[in-house]
Amino acid sequence: MPTEFNYAVAGLMGITESALVEKVRNCISMATGNLAFPTPVPTLALLTAESDKLDTATQAYKFTRSKLDKDARDTHFATLKSMMHAYVGYVQSTSNGDSDLILSMGLDIRRRSKASGLPEAPSRVVALVTPYPGRIDVRWGGVPRRHQYGLFIADAPDGAWTLVAWTGKTRHTVENLQSDRTYYFHVVAQGAAGASPASDIAKAKAA
Repeated sequence: MPTEFNYAVAGLMGITESALVEKVRNCISMATGNLAFPTPVPTLALLTAESDKLDTATQAYKFTRSKLDKDARDTHFATLKSMMHAYVGYVQSTSNGDSDLILSMGLDIRRRSKASGLPEAPSRVVALVTPYPGRIDVRWGGVPRRHQYGLFIADAPDGAWTLVAWTGKTRHTVENLQSDRTYYFHVVAQGAAGASPASDIAKAKAA
């Protein structure tokens, strides 16, 4: 792994509700039709719906100043921030640190070193065939300073990567795969400061 890497960052520190809505809508606009990112996570439809809900709740609280409307605003604010962290993880993994690709999805870039506090890429990723049709077990080594791991799948090593799951564990069983077909996997570690580079690729053929 290089000593420095381009990391996608959402820039959410100290952001207001209205500014978050504006940022998310800009990301949606830039991600729409972006062929380098064919399967955004979360989907653009989900981001659109949640940003609309936050916008509505923010305007309602400004008008009423009621506790009920404030609670609704705060809930949608937290939900949309969480969704944006997942979006950053997807962009980081898919771009593999390419600054032009990160910028094309409406995110900022931070060039960070290993000593920055960002998690390193997960290592020792293995994909294991199981005796059950359509199931593959994927395992990897733990990473310090991580909140969760994102597991991605593709049907070719240079294909489009799709998020399988976010998990706090170091293993995940992927189900409902096509038998006798080879699948490729990589993992990213999501920490407080951002997402790691993608791990090495592991592959296995589903039984």
